Amino acid sequence: EHPFYNPNEETDPPASKAYRYRKFDLSLAQDEEALDLIVRTELDAVVKNTANESQHLTIKALNEFDSKAPGSGGALDWRSKLASQRGAVVATEMKNNSCKLARWTIQSILAGADIMKLGLVDFFYEHRIES
Repeated sequence: EHPFYNPNEETDPPASKAYRYRKFDLSLAQDEEALDLIVRTELDAVVKNTANESQHLTIKALNEFDSKAPGSGGALDWRSKLASQRGAVVATEMKNNSCKLARWTIQSILAGADIMKLGLVDFFYEHRIES
């Protein structure tokens, strides 16, 4: 059940996220009192593996933006390079978005996710669909 959704007050359905509460023991051996950290984490999906076991999943996506814009950090033009130089596009995005990728990775680890899926989203394509 969604912890923050009240059907009596809200008309929109709740977000499709799973919340998982994790407890981590941060106390040291010489500590007299236990120090626990409780964290609320998010998971995006559950999939079954070949052994029919449930695996938790986080899904993240990097958005395309104008590669000619100031401050683009030498990003490649996705439209012309994604089909032929997929690895170069991903490597450039990893370099330019290293903090975001590190944050997503830590969030997945804290959530206890078995799989983290990372994708590239063509912003201009999505914008055409919405309009």
